[in-house]
Amino acid sequence: MSEAGGQATASEGASTPGLMSVDDLTEDFQSMDYVDPQSISPQAACSFGAARSVCASNVSTIDWGGCNVGLAKLTGGWTETWSAGFCANGATPSALTTSTAAHTTYDSTSIPATGITTSMSGVTRTVVVNGIRRVLVGPRGRSWFDHSITSAGLTVTGTRAGGNRVVSGTSTMFHNLAQYKAVHTFNSVTWGSSACCYPTSGSVSSTLTGTRAGNVSLTFSATCGQATFVDMTAASSTIALSQCN
Repeated sequence: MSEAGGQATASEGASTPGLMSVDDLTEDFQSMDYVDPQSISPQAACSFGAARSVCASNVSTIDWGGCNVGLAKLTGGWTETWSAGFCANGATPSALTTSTAAHTTYDSTSIPATGITTSMSGVTRTVVVNGIRRVLVGPRGRSWFDHSITSAGLTVTGTRAGGNRVVSGTSTMFHNLAQYKAVHTFNSVTWGSSACCYPTSGSVSSTLTGTRAGNVSLTFSATCGQATFVDMTAASSTIALSQCN
C-alpha cells in the first residue's frame, strides 16, 4: 500500500491536556463484560468507515471532514493505492486476550491469579473481580491497550428480560499503557424496561488518577438509548448509546 497527497491533522481548540473523553469511558465499560452492562457505548463522532470512500480501481480516499473527537476536530485525509482491487491488507488480524493470571499493573499494584468469584444471596448476585487482564495486540505486534480490572463487589439484582435489573458497586480499571487508573461507581444502574436493552436510569461516576486526573459521569435517560455525559471540564452532552446486546 502506498499513500499519496494528503495528511490528517487534529485541532484541539479548548481541549484540556489529559482530558478523558466519552470514548475513554466507553472503552472501560466495554471491557467490563463480567457484569454484562449491555455495552453502554456511545456513538463515535469520527468513524474510519464513514471517512473512507468506496474502493475504485485499487484506490480509496480518506477524508475526515472536520468530524469531532471530544473537544478536538479532525480534518484532512489521504489517498491509498492498493495492489489488490478490494483495498484491504492481508495482515494477520488483531488479537484480544483475556487472562486471570497474576500480574502487576503500571503502578505496581499486585493482581492475584484468583479470577472472578460470583455468589448468590436470595435474588442478589455479587461479583468480586480479583483480577482480569485484557490486552489487544494489533496485526504488527503492537499492544493497543492493556487493561487490568478489579472489583471488591458489584451487586446485580433482577433481570433485563424482567425489566428490573439493577447494578450497583465499584470497579477499578488500570490503563497500563496510558498509565492512569479509573474507579467507576455504578449508582443503581437500572434496566427498567424489558423492551429496551439499555439502562433507563441510574449513573456511573468515575474518578481518574495518574496521567489523567479528574471526574466524569454518565447518567442514563428514560428515553431508550440516550444518556448524558459530563466530562472533566464539567461540560455536558447528550449521547446516543450503541452496541446493545
